Amino acid sequence: MVFSRDLPSPASIFSTYSSMMGIFMMLRPMVHTSLVGSRSSILMLIINQRDGTQKNGYMMQNELYSAAQIYLSSKISPDASNLRITRYPNNKKVNLYICQGEVVSDTYQGAELKWRHLDGIKQIPAADDGGQYQENFNWECFELSFDKKHRDLVLNSYVPYVEKEARQI
Repeated sequence: MVFSRDLPSPASIFSTYSSMMGIFMMLRPMVHTSLVGSRSSILMLIINQRDGTQKNGYMMQNELYSAAQIYLSSKISPDASNLRITRYPNNKKVNLYICQGEVVSDTYQGAELKWRHLDGIKQIPAADDGGQYQENFNWECFELSFDKKHRDLVLNSYVPYVEKEARQI
Protein backbone atom coordinates (compact mmCIF):
# COMPACT_ATOMS: atom_id res chain seq x y z
CA MET A 1 0.00 0.00 0.00
CA VAL A 2 1.34 3.44 -0.96
CA PHE A 3 1.01 6.18 1.60
CA SER A 4 0.78 9.83 0.66
CA ARG A 5 3.77 10.65 2.87
CA ASP A 6 5.97 8.45 0.58
CA LEU A 7 5.05 10.47 -2.53
CA PRO A 8 6.80 13.74 -3.37
CA SER A 9 4.71 16.87 -3.01
CA PRO A 10 3.13 18.42 -6.12
CA ALA A 11 5.41 21.45 -5.71
CA SER A 12 8.48 19.19 -5.72
CA ILE A 13 7.28 17.36 -8.84
CA PHE A 14 6.57 20.63 -10.65
CA SER A 15 9.96 22.06 -9.63
CA THR A 16 11.80 18.98 -10.95
CA TYR A 17 9.75 19.04 -14.15
CA SER A 18 10.49 22.75 -14.70
CA SER A 19 14.22 22.25 -14.15
CA MET A 20 14.37 19.33 -16.59
CA MET A 21 12.41 21.22 -19.26
CA GLY A 22 14.72 24.22 -18.85
CA ILE A 23 17.77 22.01 -19.39
CA PHE A 24 16.20 20.38 -22.47
CA MET A 25 15.23 23.75 -23.93
CA MET A 26 18.77 25.03 -23.41
CA LEU A 27 20.44 21.93 -24.90
CA ARG A 28 18.12 21.54 -27.92
CA PRO A 29 19.57 24.40 -30.03
CA MET A 30 23.14 23.29 -29.31
CA VAL A 31 22.42 19.69 -30.28
CA HIS A 32 20.44 20.79 -33.34
CA THR A 33 23.25 23.09 -34.51
CA SER A 34 25.99 20.53 -34.02
CA LEU A 35 24.13 17.56 -35.52
CA VAL A 36 21.76 18.99 -38.12
CA GLY A 37 23.74 22.13 -38.99
CA SER A 38 26.77 20.15 -40.03
CA ARG A 39 24.66 18.18 -42.51
CA SER A 40 23.03 21.21 -44.09
CA SER A 41 22.04 20.78 -47.70
CA ILE A 42 22.64 24.47 -48.47
CA LEU A 43 25.76 25.61 -50.32
CA MET A 44 26.81 29.26 -50.11
CA LEU A 45 29.05 30.94 -52.65
CA ILE A 46 30.65 34.27 -51.76
CA ILE A 47 31.35 36.64 -54.65
CA ASN A 48 33.63 39.42 -53.40
CA GLN A 49 33.62 42.85 -55.03
CA ARG A 50 37.40 42.82 -55.34
CA ASP A 51 39.25 39.70 -56.38
CA GLY A 52 42.57 40.37 -54.64
CA THR A 53 44.65 41.24 -57.71
CA GLN A 54 46.13 44.68 -58.06
CA LYS A 55 46.70 46.95 -61.03
CA ASN A 56 48.49 50.28 -60.64
CA GLY A 57 48.21 49.94 -56.86
CA TYR A 58 44.43 49.46 -56.86
CA MET A 59 42.46 46.31 -56.15
CA MET A 60 40.73 45.02 -59.26
CA GLN A 61 36.95 44.63 -59.43
CA ASN A 62 35.76 41.01 -59.63
CA GLU A 63 33.97 40.57 -62.97
CA LEU A 64 31.52 38.09 -61.43
CA TYR A 65 30.55 40.67 -58.80
CA SER A 66 29.90 43.30 -61.48
CA ALA A 67 27.84 40.84 -63.53
CA ALA A 68 25.81 39.78 -60.47
CA GLN A 69 25.18 43.41 -59.53
CA ILE A 70 23.86 44.25 -62.99
CA TYR A 71 21.84 41.02 -63.28
CA LEU A 72 20.25 41.46 -59.85
CA SER A 73 19.26 45.03 -60.65
CA SER A 74 16.78 43.51 -63.13
CA LYS A 75 15.42 41.12 -60.47
CA ILE A 76 14.67 43.61 -57.68
CA SER A 77 11.30 42.95 -56.07
CA PRO A 78 8.78 45.79 -55.76
CA ASP A 79 8.78 44.94 -52.04
CA ALA A 80 12.50 45.73 -51.66
CA SER A 81 13.02 48.34 -48.97
CA ASN A 82 16.75 49.04 -49.15
CA LEU A 83 18.10 50.13 -52.54
CA ARG A 84 21.04 52.15 -53.81
CA ILE A 85 20.51 54.57 -56.71
CA THR A 86 23.26 55.75 -59.08
CA ARG A 87 23.70 57.47 -62.40
CA TYR A 88 26.87 57.29 -64.44
CA PRO A 89 28.35 60.44 -66.03
CA ASN A 90 26.83 61.36 -69.40
CA ASN A 91 24.03 58.83 -68.89
CA LYS A 92 20.38 59.74 -68.37
CA LYS A 93 19.42 56.32 -67.05
CA VAL A 94 19.19 55.80 -63.28
CA ASN A 95 20.46 52.48 -61.90
CA LEU A 96 19.03 50.67 -58.87
CA TYR A 97 21.08 48.15 -56.89
CA ILE A 98 20.31 46.12 -53.79
CA CYS A 99 21.88 47.17 -50.48
CA GLN A 100 23.07 45.50 -47.29
CA GLY A 101 20.93 42.56 -46.22
CA GLU A 102 18.49 42.80 -49.12
CA VAL A 103 17.58 39.37 -50.55
CA VAL A 104 16.68 38.57 -54.16
CA SER A 105 15.19 35.18 -55.02
CA ASP A 106 15.71 33.59 -58.40
CA THR A 107 14.82 30.29 -60.07
CA TYR A 108 16.90 28.61 -62.75
CA GLN A 109 15.96 25.27 -64.35
CA GLY A 110 14.06 24.25 -61.22
CA ALA A 111 16.78 25.33 -58.79
CA GLU A 112 15.81 27.88 -56.14
CA LEU A 113 18.55 30.46 -55.55
CA LYS A 114 18.85 33.27 -53.03
CA TRP A 115 21.15 36.25 -53.47
CA ARG A 116 22.02 38.49 -50.53
CA HIS A 117 24.15 41.63 -50.57
CA LEU A 118 26.57 42.15 -47.68
CA ASP A 119 28.94 45.01 -46.95
CA GLY A 120 30.97 46.40 -44.12
CA ILE A 121 34.15 48.08 -42.97
CA LYS A 122 37.21 46.19 -41.82
CA GLN A 123 40.01 47.94 -39.96
CA ILE A 124 43.50 46.92 -41.00
CA PRO A 125 46.88 48.14 -39.74
CA ALA A 126 48.37 50.87 -41.90
CA ALA A 127 51.36 49.46 -43.78
CA ASP A 128 53.64 52.46 -43.40
CA ASP A 129 53.50 53.03 -39.64
CA GLY A 130 54.31 49.63 -38.19
CA GLY A 131 50.66 48.74 -37.63
CA GLN A 132 50.08 51.40 -35.00
CA TYR A 133 47.17 53.10 -36.80
CA GLN A 134 44.18 51.53 -38.45
CA GLU A 135 42.93 52.08 -41.98
CA ASN A 136 39.35 51.40 -42.96
CA PHE A 137 38.79 48.92 -45.77
CA ASN A 138 35.28 48.87 -47.26
CA TRP A 139 34.18 45.47 -48.52
CA GLU A 140 31.14 44.26 -50.40
CA CYS A 141 30.06 40.83 -51.55
CA PHE A 142 27.12 38.81 -52.77
CA GLU A 143 26.16 35.59 -51.05
CA LEU A 144 24.53 33.07 -53.38
CA SER A 145 22.86 30.14 -51.61
CA PHE A 146 21.15 27.07 -53.03
CA ASP A 147 20.70 23.34 -52.47
CA LYS A 148 24.00 21.44 -52.78
CA LYS A 149 22.48 19.05 -55.30
CA HIS A 150 22.41 21.94 -57.82
CA ARG A 151 26.14 22.73 -57.46
CA ASP A 152 27.15 21.68 -60.98
CA LEU A 153 24.12 23.35 -62.56
CA VAL A 154 24.88 26.63 -60.80
CA LEU A 155 28.62 26.66 -61.51
CA ASN A 156 28.49 25.37 -65.09
CA SER A 157 25.25 26.89 -66.36
CA TYR A 158 23.69 29.50 -64.04
CA VAL A 159 26.82 31.61 -63.43
CA PRO A 160 27.58 31.85 -67.19
CA TYR A 161 23.88 32.66 -67.72
CA VAL A 162 24.11 35.53 -65.19
CA GLU A 163 27.23 36.88 -66.95
CA LYS A 164 25.52 36.69 -70.36
CA GLU A 165 22.34 38.38 -69.10
CA ALA A 166 24.39 41.15 -67.45
CA ARG A 167 26.12 41.94 -70.76
CA GLN A 168 22.70 42.30 -72.43
CA ILE A 169 21.21 44.62 -69.79
